[in-house]
Amino acid sequence: MTKSDALGNAKQGDVLAVPESFMVLVSRTCDLVRRPALAVADAVHLPDDPEAEIGRKPHLAPVPAFRDGDWYADLSTLRHAQRDEVCALVEHLEPGLETGTHASAFRRHVGRYTSKPSWDDYIETTVEPLTTLAKKRHNKNSEEGALYRALSDIRLELETPDDPGPRDHHSPRGLEIHYIVRPEHAAGLDPDAPATLMPADVAWLINQPSLSDIAKRWAEERDELRRVVWLEAYCAELTRRCVDRKVFPVTEVTHNVVAEDQFTFQQVKRSAPIEVEHLSYPEAPEPLVGVRLQDSEAPERPPMGPADPSGFANPR
Repeated sequence: MTKSDALGNAKQGDVLAVPESFMVLVSRTCDLVRRPALAVADAVHLPDDPEAEIGRKPHLAPVPAFRDGDWYADLSTLRHAQRDEVCALVEHLEPGLETGTHASAFRRHVGRYTSKPSWDDYIETTVEPLTTLAKKRHNKNSEEGALYRALSDIRLELETPDDPGPRDHHSPRGLEIHYIVRPEHAAGLDPDAPATLMPADVAWLINQPSLSDIAKRWAEERDELRRVVWLEAYCAELTRRCVDRKVFPVTEVTHNVVAEDQFTFQQVKRSAPIEVEHLSYPEAPEPLVGVRLQDSEAPERPPMGPADPSGFANPR
C-alpha cells in the first residue's frame, strides 16, 4: 500500500499509527470517500479508569476493538486535517470498532459531544411533540415503542443564513428535523429511490391517523420497502405536529429521514440531538478544508453541566 492510498479502506473509528502516537478517525465513513479533509482525534490508553469505562468522561469515545480494548478517542483534541497530510504520516491502520453496535455507539457519542447548550424557548415549544414522545415511548413494549427505537437519534438543525453578517437568535429561520434510522431498519431507505405510496395509503394518511395506528401498520408489514413507507409516514406525522406548534421566529419546519451511515459528520456538526431533560444548541460548523494538521487545535467548548450517570456509554 502506498502512502497516497493508506486510507483506501478506512472506516470511522479506525486507529491510525503515526510516529510515536495513535490517532482515531472521527469522520464518518461516508465522508472519508467524499471529502479532501478528515476529522481526527488523539487516541489515549486508559486501562484503569472506571469513570471513562462507564461513560462519565464525555470527551472520551471508546474504540473497544483496538488492542486491549482500553483505548479511547479523546474528542477534546478533535481537529481537521488534509487527507494527504494524514496519509503521509500513517504507518499502519487498525480497526477500532468491530461490530455495528460499536459503530452506532461511537457515532452517537461523537454527535452528543459536539453539540452545545442550549436551545431557546421557542425551539423547545416547537419540538415539544418530539420530547414528549421520547419520554413516553423510549422503553415502551408496544408497536410505537419499537418504531421509535428504530430511530438511533432525532437531531435538529437551524437554517444557516445566506449572509455572513451578525444574526441574533430571534431572526426568522427554518428548522429541519433529522430522523436517523438504525442500520437494521434502513434496508429499504434509498435517497435515490424513495418509497412510493399506493393510492389506498394516501387516502388513509389524509385522515391523519394516530401515531400508534401508523406504528401498527409498520409492525405488521413484512416487506422492507413497504416498512419504509410507514416509517417515513410516522416521521412526517411527528413533523406535522411540530409545524402546528411552531412559534416565531421559527417560520418553517421540514424533516429528513436518513440512514445512520448516510448522515455525514458535517451534518452532525450543524445539528444537535433531542434530549429528554434538556435540548442542545448546535455550534456554527467549522470548515473542514484548509486546516493543517500541525496548526490544528482542540476546539474550545463551553462549560458542561453535571455529569449524567447514564451518559455517553449507553446512548439512546
